Amino acid sequence: MLMKNNLFLKLFGIIIFFSTCTVLNKKQQNLISAVNVYSKMPFMDSVSGKVLVMEDSCSVYYLDDMVLYRVPLATTTYKNMTINKNGDTTNFVVDMDDNNILDVTIRYRNHLFKTNEKKGLMYDSIMVDTGKVFDVAKFLNKNTNYRTNAFNKMSLLNDPNDKLVSVSKDKKTNILHEKYASISKPDQTYSDSTYLYYLPQKQFKNINFSLSEKVDSLKKRKFFQFKLIYNAVPKNDTQKVDYPRREIILRINEIEVKNQDEIAAFFERFKKDSKLLK
Repeated sequence: MLMKNNLFLKLFGIIIFFSTCTVLNKKQQNLISAVNVYSKMPFMDSVSGKVLVMEDSCSVYYLDDMVLYRVPLATTTYKNMTINKNGDTTNFVVDMDDNNILDVTIRYRNHLFKTNEKKGLMYDSIMVDTGKVFDVAKFLNKNTNYRTNAFNKMSLLNDPNDKLVSVSKDKKTNILHEKYASISKPDQTYSDSTYLYYLPQKQFKNINFSLSEKVDSLKKRKFFQFKLIYNAVPKNDTQKVDYPRREIILRINEIEVKNQDEIAAFFERFKKDSKLLK
């Protein structure tokens, strides 16, 4: 009976917590803004010529001085999985073909922190007892900064190897578009052409995320996307296979907060648990 009572109290506490969050955040919910960070990266096998395209995204939410990163974790189950046993070792052999996928399950890790704070709290679920303390700088470098820093390190706008060949503006979308071409390619990491895209700053007025603060300031616009294009290269004396056309994309765009109750609950939970960081 004691076990049942404890279970009842825990469930009752969860219900009260959610209802309290809803009441407390009805006004705040309209103040929550969000951005999606999307990246697309091709990886090519120089022996077979096959290209594996990796796509990744992360949603970032803002409320007052708090930030929430929702990092998706996908678990893929494949059909026709075989098991090879060698003594005490068991190896799972899987044909990782898209046609062999049985199920894909997505869950989220929710990382919350305050602007300019060194520590934050991570929640696998709103129902966990406590959040796990994490280092904000290390988390950002692993999940988002490495993407934006990759652009900053290219120093494209000052690189003598890249030439600006065209500038255009879409009157309907108000997107400013620049195209750069590589004068030479010292190695295969250099793209053949690069496209940069900008929007007016006012369209990101509630978003503190930036691909490059330097470029935002220089252009007086929000730099929201870049695209690197690598042209197809036929096999030759130094290249055993055909290289297909490839592209690298990094993009941010403001998104509608459709799951406001859930996001508000995480912000409210973080407010209550932030004492763990002191």
